[in-house]
Amino acid sequence: MIDPTLEWYYSLAKNSVDSFDTFCGRFLVKFTDCKPVASTSTSLHNVVQGEAESLREFMAQFSWTTLNIPNLHPVVSMHALLMGLRPGKFLDILYVKPPEDMNQLRARAAKYIGIEENADTWKKAMKTSTMATLSGHK
Repeated sequence: MIDPTLEWYYSLAKNSVDSFDTFCGRFLVKFTDCKPVASTSTSLHNVVQGEAESLREFMAQFSWTTLNIPNLHPVVSMHALLMGLRPGKFLDILYVKPPEDMNQLRARAAKYIGIEENADTWKKAMKTSTMATLSGHK
């Protein structure tokens, strides 16, 4: 598979580029739309925990988004994270005792993720056990 930029370069008509400025101009016209848009702290407002999304999934998405934002202030990051969480036990806990910084918030999220995942494992085990019991009584 040939790289799209090389494919474009090879498709230029022979002697159609008379200077580097012409080449740059044509290149920019062709590939400007491909340039990734720089993320800003405003991008964080689009990261919202979905109804069925686990805290682990949300935190991963939020962390990935923050990596692409230069000079992100921790207070802005923490505020956006709190605003992106869906209402529930974890958010309630954070409002009762607000975290002092992002490190503390991440540590508390990690603990809650463990609780959330243990509860899911327990529910699956109970469902399997119940199904096995019911199928034995047929």
